[in-house]
Amino acid sequence: MLRRSHKKTRKGSKCDECRRRHIRASFQSKLFGPVAQPRATEAPSTSSTSSSNHTPPHSEEVSSRRELPSLSSLSAARSPDGSLVDISHLELFHHFTQGTFLFIDKDTAFTDQLKKTAISNAFSSPYLMHGILAFAARHLSTQVAPERSRFHLDQSTRLQTWAVANFNPAPREPDRDTCVALFLFSSLICIHGLADISPLNLDPEPFFIRFGQFFGLQRGVRTIIVDHWSRLRESEIQILFQWCDLLALRKGQGSECDALRQLVTQSTDLSPTAAEACRFAIEQVQYILDGYTPSQPVPAHLIYATLAWPLFISERMIDLLVLRRPVALIIYAYYGMTLDICCRDLWMVGRVGKHIVHAVNRFLGANWASWLRWPCEAVGIEVS
Repeated sequence: MLRRSHKKTRKGSKCDECRRRHIRASFQSKLFGPVAQPRATEAPSTSSTSSSNHTPPHSEEVSSRRELPSLSSLSAARSPDGSLVDISHLELFHHFTQGTFLFIDKDTAFTDQLKKTAISNAFSSPYLMHGILAFAARHLSTQVAPERSRFHLDQSTRLQTWAVANFNPAPREPDRDTCVALFLFSSLICIHGLADISPLNLDPEPFFIRFGQFFGLQRGVRTIIVDHWSRLRESEIQILFQWCDLLALRKGQGSECDALRQLVTQSTDLSPTAAEACRFAIEQVQYILDGYTPSQPVPAHLIYATLAWPLFISERMIDLLVLRRPVALIIYAYYGMTLDICCRDLWMVGRVGKHIVHAVNRFLGANWASWLRWPCEAVGIEVS
């Protein structure tokens, strides 16, 4: 008779949102904190009496694994390396290989190359494979009925939990493939975080806090890749880093941000360092706007540049945003407008850009309305 595995109850546990925040916190601590020794991690919702990874399974357990779990079940088996194994994950892998939802589909050649690179590296980097499956599940949760969506959200959380718990920072001298896997995984975590913010309708302060966590994830990506930039520029996804170089090095040429430039110049409460940080952030927004043409498809490099803006602004600019300095928040609103016009059609972005403008507009109020008029009108909201 087949033995049914024990499944822990979720009663009394944290809510889904708290669990997701815990995932983000765990990932950031691995990026910025001391490196811990790798250890086996029990996957959520699995039996506490599962056999050791080094112990051959009982014949009863082997037999039970032949019974394919239904997609409505949240139980998961364990492979010899401790990773989650479930027949439904084949659906997720198929969804990833057949769709362009994960990456920007404006450039078919680059999208195909990025997908092939991700797959080839995922088979040798289990944390990346689990990250891919988690993100595929997150996307599927937006495509199905509410009762089915709940299953895919839980599935995504469990896969990402395993991926983060088993993520190991790169060795001192990683090879190029390892650098690529690290970059792809950390980028997936960031975009996943953005997807979690997208459907929220929060008041300004909670919204700033949530988006600040997203900024923290972006800084984590920077921490990972900064020492390996030269290797990544020689990899099969080198064009992505060439686009990033353009964002970091090019100065905007247009006049859309002239009001912001004037605002920084006349602000007497900004230190020279703070003023320079604001100017750099402004020029990156202007560079994106220089390449944007209304009613025309947004070029792929502009979409990537827009998503990467939080990655390249300076630490001082982040500090100004944390302190809720008005000048920094108005620049942030311009970025929100840029994110909305360039990326609103991406499922993981949606109207996040509009939410940014709305939050800044409500937070600053009527005294700063004249500076926010254009971004508010561009995203379709009334100025305070």
